[in-house]
Amino acid sequence: MNNVKHIVHEAKILYGISLKHNLKEDQTEHIVDAMKAYVKQYIEPNYLIQIYISDDFTENTDFITFVGSDQGGHADLNVLNIPEGEYLAFEHPGDESEIDLTHAEIHRYLKSQHITVTSNFDFEKWERSTGKIFIFIPLETAVIEIPDIIDKVQLLEIPKNRRAKTHLQNKTD
Repeated sequence: MNNVKHIVHEAKILYGISLKHNLKEDQTEHIVDAMKAYVKQYIEPNYLIQIYISDDFTENTDFITFVGSDQGGHADLNVLNIPEGEYLAFEHPGDESEIDLTHAEIHRYLKSQHITVTSNFDFEKWERSTGKIFIFIPLETAVIEIPDIIDKVQLLEIPKNRRAKTHLQNKTD
């Protein structure tokens, strides 16, 4: 991977929503798109945090996804803190729909470099002005507490046409 940077990322307070799911559910039910649509009612989402609750990771392993923003809060949104620390930052080279491939490539890279991740999370930052997506992997042990989780059924009640509209808007933002 040619686009790897070692950085110190400052602590961030984020505002958004969390949901427990797995990759297979996201692919079939478009959960992250629904989460973005929900958050977009209040603020423009620019972060996605994945909190791992198991060391074993397959497409059926549950994890927590937090979608939110560092732009301000609202009473209907939860708070999540990203700790300051050293991170490897990877630039995702393609469309957001191909981000799972980049995550797989990052994990192969970490294994080839004998880097063991001891934190329970990683995160993405979406730069809407440039269209770039950066993935941050913590190099130091840091733990994010599991935030309040919304009900998946409630989230998926957002009309699909609204989610599709939000997905198209995100492509052009």
